[in-house]
Amino acid sequence: MSDNLLKFFADLDRDLLLASEPKSELSCRVNIEPNIRTGDKSEIVTTANICLLFDCSYSMRGNNFKTAISTAKMIVDILHERHWISLLAFQSHSYTVFENKVPSDENKQPLKNLIDKLTNHLGGTTNMAAGIENAMNVLSRSQADSDLIIILSDGEADYIEKAQRAAEEASKKGIQIFAVGIGGSYNAAHLLRLVTPSNGAVFGDSKGDNISQIFSDIINRIDRIYVSKAILDFTFDERVQLKRAFRTSPERAVYDSLTLDSDHKLELRVGNIENNKIYEFLLQIEVGQHDVGTLELIKVRLQYDVNRSGMTTQQVEEIILTVNYSEAKSPEPITNKDISRSIKKATMLQLCNDLVQAFSNSDNALALQVIDKLKQKCKEENNTALQKQLDSINDFLLGCTGASPEIEVLPELEAPPEIEVHPEPGVPPKVDILPDADLYDFILVDPGSETIRLLREIRNATNMGIPEIADIVKSRNCLVTVFKNKADAQTLEQRVTKIGAKVKVQVSAGNEKGE
Repeated sequence: MSDNLLKFFADLDRDLLLASEPKSELSCRVNIEPNIRTGDKSEIVTTANICLLFDCSYSMRGNNFKTAISTAKMIVDILHERHWISLLAFQSHSYTVFENKVPSDENKQPLKNLIDKLTNHLGGTTNMAAGIENAMNVLSRSQADSDLIIILSDGEADYIEKAQRAAEEASKKGIQIFAVGIGGSYNAAHLLRLVTPSNGAVFGDSKGDNISQIFSDIINRIDRIYVSKAILDFTFDERVQLKRAFRTSPERAVYDSLTLDSDHKLELRVGNIENNKIYEFLLQIEVGQHDVGTLELIKVRLQYDVNRSGMTTQQVEEIILTVNYSEAKSPEPITNKDISRSIKKATMLQLCNDLVQAFSNSDNALALQVIDKLKQKCKEENNTALQKQLDSINDFLLGCTGASPEIEVLPELEAPPEIEVHPEPGVPPKVDILPDADLYDFILVDPGSETIRLLREIRNATNMGIPEIADIVKSRNCLVTVFKNKADAQTLEQRVTKIGAKVKVQVSAGNEKGE
C-alpha cells in the first residue's frame, strides 16, 4: 500500500511460467484508489475549466434544443465559483458563445442571457471535429487544474475519423472528454471512441427530460476530483506483446488501437481521479520463451498532479512486476477474485466491441453469433437488465460501460420524431404520392452501409428485435413490416433514405381502400 494520496498496485494472474513454453498468455491488472486517510481532504481543492460543447445542428431543433438551453442555464446555477465555464456551439462550424467565465452570483444572470444566444447558431450539419478543436483553443487560455469538455449531441459527427483525431489530440493535452447523447439518433459507439483516449465517459438517454439530471451528476463528479492529469506508463520486456487493453472501472472501455512503441512502452491517460471511485485497467499480454530464472516483466509508473492550498505538485509511484520461469509445469492462473472479476468485465467489453465491428462491416451473420454469446454471458452472470437491453444498441453499449447512472428496463417506445428534410436550394423534395389504403408494405431494397443506424431506425419505428431486423437486412427487396398509417410509413422511408438505405413503400395487396 502506498503512503501517497493514492493507493496504487498492480498484479498478474500468474507469476510462474514454463521455460520450455514458446508463448504464455498473462493478464495484468492495475488498480488506483484515492487514499483519503493519508491527507486532509479539505486542503485538496481542484479547480476545473468546463467547456460545454453543444450540438446546434439542424436536427437539434425542437425539444432537444430547448433541453440544451435549460441544461446550460442549470449548470451555471449549480457550478461552484472556484471553477470556470465556457460555452461553445458547433454545427457546420464552431462558435464561441462565452469563454473562461467564473459562475459567481453576479455573473450568473449575464451568463444565462448569453446562453439564450445559442439560438443564433441553430442550423447546419454536425462538424464535431471543429467543435473539439475550438474547445482545445479555449481551454489553452485558462489556468485551471483540470480541463474538461462536455459534448451534448443528438447525432453522429459529419467526419468521424477527423473528430476522433481531434479527441485524441485533446487527450494528449490533458483534456478529459465526457459526452452526453440526447434523443434516439445519437451513436453511442462513436461517442465512446471519442471519450476513451482521455478516460472519459458517455451518458445518454432517449428522453430529453433526463439530460439535466445527467449533467448534474457530471458536475457533481467534477466537484469530487481528488487529483488531476494522472498518467500510467508501462515499460515491457522485449519478449512481451500487447494483445488487448481495457478499462474495467469506473466506466469500462476497450482500447482498440493501442500498440507498444519502439522502446516497448505504453501510455494510458487516467485523467482526473475522483475521491469516491476506483480506477482499474486490465492488459492482456503474450510473453515469449525465457531461460529458467526471474524476469522483470513490466514496470508500471503512475504520475499525477496534487492541488493543495493553491499549489500544484507532481507525485510519482512505481511498481515492478516479475515472473519466474521454471522447468516444472506452470500452474493454473491465480484464483484472484479481483482479477477474475476484471477479466469477466473485459470479456463482455470485447464481445460488445466485436458486435459494433460486425455491424460496421455489415456482417450480420457474425453479429448474430456475437449477440448469442452476449446473451449467454448475461445469463451466466444473471444480468437480466443487460439481456433486455440487447435489442437496443445504444442502451446496451452504455450498459456495458457502466456509464449510465442506472441500468433500467427498456421504456415503452414513443412514436418516432418528425423527420427533418434538408432539400437542396431550388430543388423541390421528391414525394411519392400514395393512394389512401388500410395497409402499406415497407420494403427494404438495399440496406446501404450504415447498418447500426438502419437497425436503430427500424427498431424505433417498429419495436422489432435486433435478431429479427438483422435477418431482414441480410437480403434485398425484403418486406420489413406493414404500416396501417401512411404518414408513419413515409416518415420511416425518409429517415432511412437519409442514411443511405433504399426502400419502397407500396399499398399492400388486398387493401379495401386500395382495391
